[in-house]
Amino acid sequence: RPGFYPRRSCQACSNYHHANRCIKSISTPNLGKTFPIEGIILCESKGGVYALICPCNKIHVGQTSIKFKVRWSEHNRNIKKGFQRHFVSEHFLRCHQKNPVGTQFVGVEIAKENNIRVLNKLELKWIIYLGAKGSQGS
Repeated sequence: RPGFYPRRSCQACSNYHHANRCIKSISTPNLGKTFPIEGIILCESKGGVYALICPCNKIHVGQTSIKFKVRWSEHNRNIKKGFQRHFVSEHFLRCHQKNPVGTQFVGVEIAKENNIRVLNKLELKWIIYLGAKGSQGS
């Protein structure tokens, strides 16, 4: 069945999800809408779009050509270091004292082709759906 399936044995999943709970949809707190996750997505999946949901309900949408769990680990490391050149980690520095606890990472769609043009289109689609910030700060 479609959804994002976090794994208990994955450190990225265990840090940010209720282990072994399938996430079938993503909701927008600010817009009051819910969107189904498209396809079967694992932390090992690569070439897709993800949502980072902040404890303060801000949503960041990003894309990655690498495994989701690797990209999420990069975000986590940048947040904890207070990296100021990326707006996600800068937000956590300003608003959450560099603490990612309570943040949720969710794979929302896998690209049919793992190339930048396809990923850009998917990312924009989800930014619009979720009323979110994107990789380029849009």
